[in-house]
Amino acid sequence: MRSILKAGLLLGALTVAWTFVMGFTGWYKHPALLNLFWVVIPIEIGVLVWALRRTRDEGRAYGQQVLAGTLVAAIGSVLIFAGSLTFTSLVFPRYFEELRAMHGQLLRDQGLSEDQIKAAVEELFKVTVSDV
Repeated sequence: MRSILKAGLLLGALTVAWTFVMGFTGWYKHPALLNLFWVVIPIEIGVLVWALRRTRDEGRAYGQQVLAGTLVAAIGSVLIFAGSLTFTSLVFPRYFEELRAMHGQLLRDQGLSEDQIKAAVEELFKVTVSDV
């Protein structure tokens, strides 16, 4: 159980750390660099593979491996949820507004009208946008 807990904490910590790297560098505001957020996928896969190899070496069978992976994800998800909440409400409270503004500017650069931009941003973010 110790390796599952360690892996879950590592999974959450690395994912939250990468999220804050994206925030503090401002990459989430840049149209091309925003896609670097998806680096979390190889991080998460790597931690899960590492964890399952450790639990395999402990002698766990297939069903126990499935349970171990699920527990690692569950433990990590608690940290990821708390980190995301902290990121969007305390550290970067204008995060979603900045994403909407960036998307609106991209659409303006493509030559769309303000009505088309407003409709596209509302559709993408499923909110009423008044300040795009």
